[in-house]
Amino acid sequence: MPPDVAPRLPPARRRLQSHRPRHTIVLIQKSSSTATRTYYDFETKTKALDGILKIYENTLKALHPTKPTITYELSDVYAFMDELTDISALV
Repeated sequence: MPPDVAPRLPPARRRLQSHRPRHTIVLIQKSSSTATRTYYDFETKTKALDGILKIYENTLKALHPTKPTITYELSDVYAFMDELTDISALV
């Protein structure tokens, strides 16, 4: 089927699909080892983005366990994501 043509579904099937809960899955691989592959399941895209920030914050806490507070900027989060072997989101 050409990519610009949506499949035609019976009306009952379309209603079922519209009521399905939507969620976002984030796949992360922290290093070249496949043992570091993991996934996170979030209810919304916003919660997925918050989850990625939480992962970054937990990484910072592990790297600096004695610091009571840690500050960072968005560019630091981007650098963290760039250093990951892989990060993907299924929306």
